[in-house]
Amino acid sequence: MLHATKSARRRGFQIHAFVFVPSIIFLAVLNFILGAPYWFEWPLLGWSLGLLTHWWFALGPGSLQTD
Repeated sequence: MLHATKSARRRGFQIHAFVFVPSIIFLAVLNFILGAPYWFEWPLLGWSLGLLTHWWFALGPGSLQTD
């Protein structure tokens, strides 16, 4: 979304965040139901880094566009 407006970039980030939260909750619940070994921290870590990167380049200091 190199030429997207700030509102479109914000909406894309919101969708990413709204998918992230229930997915991580689902994985955590599933992992606790299945028991040890506990692995849900790894998708949490990876996806959190992806979400942070998305924010950084879409809305944060890494965003090159000023609308």
